Amino acid sequence: MKRHTALFITTVVLAVVSAASSLAREDTGCITCHSDEQKIKSLYIPPKIEFKKEEGEG
Repeated sequence: MKRHTALFITTVVLAVVSAASSLAREDTGCITCHSDEQKIKSLYIPPKIEFKKEEGEG
C-alpha cells in the first residue's frame, strides 16, 4: 500500500511541476502582462475628482 501511495504522490507532483513549467514558458500570461510597463500605463485611467467649495477648508 505504501508503494502505491508513493507512486501516486510522485505522479501528482510530476503533473503539477510539468503544468507549472509549461505555463511559465508561454509568452501570454499574467507575468508577461503585469511586467509590461507600457501596457500597465495604457490601461490606467486617472480618476476624475471634482472638488466642491463647500467641502474641506477654503
